[in-house]
Amino acid sequence: MQIADDFIENVVNASCDIAKHRHSDTLEVKDVQLYLERAWNMWIPGFGSEEIRPYKRAPATEAHRQVRSVFYIFSLSNSLIPSMHRSDAILVRIDHLNNLGGGSVC
Repeated sequence: MQIADDFIENVVNASCDIAKHRHSDTLEVKDVQLYLERAWNMWIPGFGSEEIRPYKRAPATEAHRQVRSVFYIFSLSNSLIPSMHRSDAILVRIDHLNNLGGGSVC
């Protein structure tokens, strides 16, 4: 029962944030639908608009995964390479990424 209560509380809080983002004082069905669809990939038919949902979000492409991995490498703590100049540290990280396998990043 606690899990269901926590889920409902999270859905309501996030939906209220969406309503606030719309500059509304009223929580509407579309706010809850948007949160459930984006966060939980849930669509509850019969509420709100009855539009046909022809497609799902496309999965990430290989190029997008590479860009994400570059940002991940850049976001690593600077304490890993504290004595290097920032541009040298970035080159080392890119070189490390290229050596992981997969295609060349740069």
